Amino acid sequence: MNQLILFRALQGIGAGGLQALAFSIIADLYTPKERSRIQGIFGATWAVSGILGSFLGGIIVSKLSWGWIFFMNVPLGLLSIVLLLLFLHERQPKTQVSLDLLGALLLSLAIIALLLGVDGRYPVILLPSCGVFVLLFILHERTASEPLIPLHLFSDRVIGLSVIIGALVGAMIVSTVTYLSLFLQGGLAYSATMTGLFLAPVLLSWPLSSTITGWIIFKVGYRPLVILGFFLVAASCLAFAFCIHQGVATPIVWLRVSLAVFGIGLGMGNTATILAIQEKATYGQRGVAAASISFSRSMGSAVGVGSLGALLTFALLSKISSDLLERLISPLLREKIAPWMLTSISTVLIQGIEVVFWGIAAMALIAFAMAVGFPAMKMSKATSVSENKDL
Repeated sequence: MNQLILFRALQGIGAGGLQALAFSIIADLYTPKERSRIQGIFGATWAVSGILGSFLGGIIVSKLSWGWIFFMNVPLGLLSIVLLLLFLHERQPKTQVSLDLLGALLLSLAIIALLLGVDGRYPVILLPSCGVFVLLFILHERTASEPLIPLHLFSDRVIGLSVIIGALVGAMIVSTVTYLSLFLQGGLAYSATMTGLFLAPVLLSWPLSSTITGWIIFKVGYRPLVILGFFLVAASCLAFAFCIHQGVATPIVWLRVSLAVFGIGLGMGNTATILAIQEKATYGQRGVAAASISFSRSMGSAVGVGSLGALLTFALLSKISSDLLERLISPLLREKIAPWMLTSISTVLIQGIEVVFWGIAAMALIAFAMAVGFPAMKMSKATSVSENKDL
């Protein structure tokens, strides 16, 4: 476990930088009209790879073992290095910058305290400590010559609301995939492969919606698509909770339809907010804005899954042991549970997961409320890179 944590942290350092750079490069290379189409394709690619990873992971776990999932990244990483060496040629003059090490340290301590506190490890001590570190971080950033995160950036409603929405999107996506998989495997006895296939509606609807959004946003505008997108997300998350409330009699068709609507809403709302930030942030701000969105989404996914997991654990362990829960999820161990006990344990698990999905629905409603407050923006009329004053 210590090795997994260490190398996952190393992976995160690279992945976090790559996401922010990709965001900035797209914004720098293309005019707003071109960018909307490219970002739609970019969002579709991200959605396909993200959901497809869960599907392939299910197959690998079923046919081989969970350790093999890490080898998926090796050929993809090597191919990416080759493509970057061949095709990414920078012409931007290099400038001297100073890294805000103290800011990075304070922010890291705040994150560690928050994640461990949410995970249930000394929350009375760690959660207040997180608040102290955040306060120290804010005070330091206000006086730093080259702050890690320029706080004035978030006074802009577009960027500020997008960061909050990004955190909620991260929490909803990962929590939905995680706990829906638990529901299907533990509650309905689906295999890992069947669970991966069940996510197909999102795999199809999200990239399609993202691509279409990129094509129409220049005619419709950002705000209507942000509002409509997160309305669909909220409606689908409420539908998840109502479906799971039915227990083993869950209407599978409606659950699949809800997944499709969930993907449409995310493809639309997420793509529109990203394009709005690229339009709003100036040339020198795009890197920080991109990093802030990536950071908020990662934090949202970690805190969302962790807090909902703590809620689920509290609800379950008062009724069933962790050993029984593990046997319920494992296909081989599940067969050894007596039928009368299996029904009872599955019912308890589904009831706990239902509570989790009401929590996800609450996050979706907050995201929709943020979307309603999203300001209207004028679309840039630049038709070439030279006409964009920020480039």
